[in-house]
Amino acid sequence: MKNKFNPFKYLILSMSVYVATMNSVSATIINSDFSFGSGTPFGGTTTIGGTTVTLTTTNTQPFGSTSFRDLLDTNPATVTFEFSAPINEFALVISRVFPPDEFLTNFNIGDPTILTGDLVNIGGDITSSQPGDFGAGSLIWSGINTSIVSFIIGNDPLSQVAPALAIDEFGINAVPPVNTVPGPASIWLFVTGFMSLIYFRKKTSSQA
Repeated sequence: MKNKFNPFKYLILSMSVYVATMNSVSATIINSDFSFGSGTPFGGTTTIGGTTVTLTTTNTQPFGSTSFRDLLDTNPATVTFEFSAPINEFALVISRVFPPDEFLTNFNIGDPTILTGDLVNIGGDITSSQPGDFGAGSLIWSGINTSIVSFIIGNDPLSQVAPALAIDEFGINAVPPVNTVPGPASIWLFVTGFMSLIYFRKKTSSQA
């Protein structure tokens, strides 16, 4: 015996697919190095994933061809990223961290959600647990909503080593958290389910 077509079940299915499509999220962080920047202090503008990124700093200089660092024997450096659209995830990759004399601090977006490599958070200062000048890792923030990220590259003024903390890469996710434009397939499912329900009601009324 064949199962009868049930328009109510079809409508529920189509609405479920419609809602799932409406709430689809892409959570991919797009990364970039700093080959777009130049100068002392270091700065520049680039576009990644359709978002324009403007980097401005103080007391910084290029470090190799794709990174920058704080100037030697100067006050702490300031770093500011400005984005043409709000971002909901942000990441940094750093290296050449000499603990405890070198650190990142004063993030306007709060403490990182995740630290990788040998990076540690000591009272809001992000430094390394690796002795020497080779600490490295990533800082990742999620669940944010901002068009500006700023922080300080700090160093101990009494340090006996030359500071050289390098900022190597950054990453952003500027994809809106909710996709409010349903796809053609979900619209078709919703409309056909609704029309089936109307047809079923009319047929039932005429038989009665």
